[in-house]
Amino acid sequence: MNLLLLATEAAEGHGFGINTDIFETNVVNLLIVLALLVYAGRGFIGNILSSRLKTIESALNEAEQRQQEAAGLLAKQQESLAQAQAECVRIRQQAEIDAQKAGEAILATIDEDIAKLRAAADAEIATEQERIILQLRQQVAQKALTKVNQYFDQGLSDDVQRELVERSIAMLSAK
Repeated sequence: MNLLLLATEAAEGHGFGINTDIFETNVVNLLIVLALLVYAGRGFIGNILSSRLKTIESALNEAEQRQQEAAGLLAKQQESLAQAQAECVRIRQQAEIDAQKAGEAILATIDEDIAKLRAAADAEIATEQERIILQLRQQVAQKALTKVNQYFDQGLSDDVQRELVERSIAMLSAK
């Protein structure tokens, strides 16, 4: 009840009371709190701050160590990348050489196949020509025999038979 009475008297402007001005009371309150904290909590806050400082320092040291490790790993990975790129270039060059050799081998094989096909075609043509020539000879011989048979079927006169026998004897005696 006394507090309420003091507050009403302060509101009327008489004596001691509660100051309701926020800016004035906050500054005073803050100064009082800070003074109490400095006086009473000096050791406690010092311990908390030193602990926090140690934690921050260890975190910074760990971060620096991790950064150095990451830099080392990055250097190794960059070296591995350079080696992989060099290997890629070497493999590409070898593949181009192999492709060129394979192309040349294929062309050589194609040339050999063409030569074999030409030789086979030439041999087939020669065989066909021989077969046709043989057929023609047989046809000519057949026709000649047919004509001779027709001639003989008509009959030989005695003079022709005598002349034929004499020629045959002359040919045999000349040998």
